[in-house]
Amino acid sequence: DLSPTLNCSSFLTTPYSTGLGLVGPVLGDDHQANLPNSVFSIIIFTVIFLANFSSNMSVVTMMLVLATITWIFKSTVVIMSLPMMCPITLTCLVTTMFMVLTIFNKRKSLDTFPTNKINQAFKKLI
Repeated sequence: DLSPTLNCSSFLTTPYSTGLGLVGPVLGDDHQANLPNSVFSIIIFTVIFLANFSSNMSVVTMMLVLATITWIFKSTVVIMSLPMMCPITLTCLVTTMFMVLTIFNKRKSLDTFPTNKINQAFKKLI
């Protein structure tokens, strides 16, 4: 804990730090899905990591949607917890933002690559 506002101990006890901030109010605090948000992040990052080995456009689009939703959720948790902040959570938020940008660039490169290849093959044919 660095200061009263940069304090991970207090940040992790907020209602938004478990169950994505949704499970507790909807299903109750004792529900088995009311896990720490870090568990959900590990699952999401693992799915995106494994899917990253694919060059299929629909898989990359799914990764982009999942990463963007994760980034929006993490941003919302940080905003709802203001003025309290946790440096680890902020670092994770920035990492997720860079992940979204990287996946977006991968999708963009996949979108342009086949078109150029098809156009070149068509020009050679003519």
